[in-house]
Amino acid sequence: VEVALFTDNPETDFPAWNGELQALQGAIGRYLVFAADGKITTPAIAAAARRLLPAGAPIGGGTNSHFVEVNCKREAVSVLDFVSWAIDPHVHARDGRTVFENLQGQGAMGVSAKVFAADKPLHLSTIELPLDPYEAAWATASLSTLAQAGAASIVYSRDTPFLAAILATKPLGVYAAHSSDPLRAGLLALETGNGVAVFATNFLNESQMLVFEGREFTLASYECRRLE
Repeated sequence: VEVALFTDNPETDFPAWNGELQALQGAIGRYLVFAADGKITTPAIAAAARRLLPAGAPIGGGTNSHFVEVNCKREAVSVLDFVSWAIDPHVHARDGRTVFENLQGQGAMGVSAKVFAADKPLHLSTIELPLDPYEAAWATASLSTLAQAGAASIVYSRDTPFLAAILATKPLGVYAAHSSDPLRAGLLALETGNGVAVFATNFLNESQMLVFEGREFTLASYECRRLE
């Protein structure tokens, strides 16, 4: 379980919440701590969390908002166990072209965060998913982009059938996989106990023919498919 705590009064709030947190102690995998508005984790909040929250689970933060918040205000990163930020694919616009173009920035965020966080784990939460018809293709491409950029875990805003299908492969890791035209299509390549599971995604509102390892296939508009 990931527990997110929002406070402007950590010296009062953390002790007040301790009873409930102790009851969940065996299930809590990590804490996220933020200011009440969610925009940033301050050094004071991070230090108070270290002193006052039940021991045993890693304590992280950054921002519950856009990456720019933690990128510009990194003061608390040195005292956190991990770094987190949220992503909204609709931050600039809601049309399909913009939503898929924004994927390129997700990888750059991860690479940048690895540098200023001195290789601390990146646990991203929460990644808002776009609605259909983009949902499956965008979620798959986002997972590939962020995992290749070094994300240790990713919390998406809701379950989707296609993400469930990906998890059903019981992935052990992700391989580097890139499209020759990342504005038109994407790839996700997973290491599993049964070999490699590869998923191809079409970012266009029209069908297109793709080639993977010499094989040609056609994906429908915004289709995401496992390649057999």
